Amino acid sequence: MTSKFISLVLILYSSIFSMELIAGVNKFLGLDLNGSMQTFVDTHAVWDWAQLSEEDKLWNTSVKGNLLSGGSTGYAHWYKIEVDYNIDNHRLFFSDPLLDTIDVYFVSDSTLVRHSRSGSNFKFDQRELDVSLFSFLVPEGVQTLYIRLKHEASFQFPLIIIPLEEFIEKDRAYNLLLGLYFGVLLFLILYNFFIYLSLKDKSYLYYIFYLFSLLIVNATVKGISFQYLWPNLPQLNSFNSSYAAVVLLFMALFVMSLLQIKTHLPKLISGFYVFIGSFVLVIITDLISKQISSLLIQSVSVFFAIFLIIVSVYSYRKGDRVGQFFFFAWGFYMLMVILFIAQNNGLVLSSLFTRNAVFVGSFIEAILFSFLMAYRIKILRRDKEIAQQREIKLQIDKQGILENQASELQMKVDDATSKLKRYQSDLVQSEKMNSLGRMAAGVAHEINSSIHVSGTSISIIDRNIGFLRNCLRQFETTDLNHSTISCKLEVEKTFRAQMNKILNDLAVSVSKAELGIKRTVKITEGLNYFSKVGASTAVISTDINRDISSMLTLQRSILSESIQIDMNLGKIPNLYCKAKDLNQAFLSIFENAVLAINEKPLPGRGTIQIDTKVVGDRIIISFKDDGVGINDKVLDRIFEPFFTTRPFISKGLGLSSAYGTANEHRGEITVQSKEGKGSVFTIILPLN
Repeated sequence: MTSKFISLVLILYSSIFSMELIAGVNKFLGLDLNGSMQTFVDTHAVWDWAQLSEEDKLWNTSVKGNLLSGGSTGYAHWYKIEVDYNIDNHRLFFSDPLLDTIDVYFVSDSTLVRHSRSGSNFKFDQRELDVSLFSFLVPEGVQTLYIRLKHEASFQFPLIIIPLEEFIEKDRAYNLLLGLYFGVLLFLILYNFFIYLSLKDKSYLYYIFYLFSLLIVNATVKGISFQYLWPNLPQLNSFNSSYAAVVLLFMALFVMSLLQIKTHLPKLISGFYVFIGSFVLVIITDLISKQISSLLIQSVSVFFAIFLIIVSVYSYRKGDRVGQFFFFAWGFYMLMVILFIAQNNGLVLSSLFTRNAVFVGSFIEAILFSFLMAYRIKILRRDKEIAQQREIKLQIDKQGILENQASELQMKVDDATSKLKRYQSDLVQSEKMNSLGRMAAGVAHEINSSIHVSGTSISIIDRNIGFLRNCLRQFETTDLNHSTISCKLEVEKTFRAQMNKILNDLAVSVSKAELGIKRTVKITEGLNYFSKVGASTAVISTDINRDISSMLTLQRSILSESIQIDMNLGKIPNLYCKAKDLNQAFLSIFENAVLAINEKPLPGRGTIQIDTKVVGDRIIISFKDDGVGINDKVLDRIFEPFFTTRPFISKGLGLSSAYGTANEHRGEITVQSKEGKGSVFTIILPLN
């Protein structure tokens, strides 16, 4: 009965689609495009037909037939066709419903007659016809047709110009077959869902997800999803690689459960994890580059098909009849997928069968898998009875063993907990030392700079003192007794000018030396105050504003000059607290803001705003930056110990330690952030 049903479907498929809708070749009396097309690949971003060069050498005139094809280059493809057509109501059709952007220009005597734009990047209601394929009205008369085609993935499909009524006739028959296909898939989804509710077997759940994702992928490939599910969200059409990756991901989970890979073929389990990771990588890559993700999913799917065939062979050799059944079902489907990929990349000539090979393969595979799952129910029942008998015996034997193991396990848990606490404490201390180390390096640089300025000034002072002595010596040894009055005046004038110059240099040098010394004193005072060197107890009275100012004084030497610090420190009273811990919390939040700014597209260019104020009986300290911001998933875990998005910079304990310090002071720390806009960390402390 099943074989007759499949044969009937294939006969129906053949009768409807045995003849291509190729203009000028079949009974539809369309325009014959064979040999009339010219093409070139646009590598210079030509946006309009008027920008095209008229030089014939730029156009490839060797295009045969009516196939349009291109690889995953990201370039636009231009096609030029001379049209002489005087019959009304003919339309130009593109038989790939997922093309990104299509521009069609009809030009007569260097004058634009008609320009239309469509594509899967535009809303569905912008199309000329409410059909899944792209359609453009062909004006009457002698004219030149220019087509600009932009598609991120590879493509190969026929260009068709036929009467509208003939296309609608064939489109109805085609939609009938699509309805049959999707109806069968929906029936199988519901059927297996009810079986899952009774058996609670994960294999059925994975199979249901596989069928559903397969339905979505095939509906998307044929433009059905865009037409009926998301007509106003064209951006969803560009994730074909992700949709295909989801299908194969659920297939991997389904096979792992179906063939019980962990139990029967444990050596192959790592292969499944590698492919699952590859599918996740495809989804991530699809968000970055459609071209790379398209090439990646095509390559991975071929290797995955080969891998599953190897898995089924190993399973069959172990005597698993399910593996044998799976081998034939999956092998046929993958053969159709490979055929589709080959024609999409120009390795196989495009035809109606090759463009719909995935539909044929998935249709037959879905039916075969349903029979396979029914056969597996029988096996599961038999295995369940055997397992129950073994379980009863094992429970009796394990009862005594478990009681002894429970006490040993509790001892191991207690020991591990103690070690973990010590390890976390050591890591927190290490994180603090790293921050202090970076600060110490900056302080040393600042002090060295100040000493260098002072030393240079002292050298200048010493040199000018020598000049002064020489001038005095020359003045004393000059015999003015026998000089004329004018000569005496000239000598005194020269001497006075030299003295003024030397004294001015001395004054400037003394000022610079004094500035360097004051700068050094300021840095050391800030370091002493921030580190609380003289504190005899953990809890002391401290000036929060001065702590923050001292931290910034110590940090400025290692900050980029393009990072601006805006401080708005309000009037707040001294606070009794663990000042060292609180200062470390300020430092951790400030360093996090600096890292967020350095990760911007223009690294190191931004602003950090620090505010302090008293609201009621609480002190509010906020650190606001305009860095890269934090996404919602990371924001939920930002204060978790050991959680970090910068594994090479931080151990993930800085913000966690700051959170603990705020709680220890009966306060709290909050964060507000928007990805790409920046973050605001706020510490709230009680006055008492």
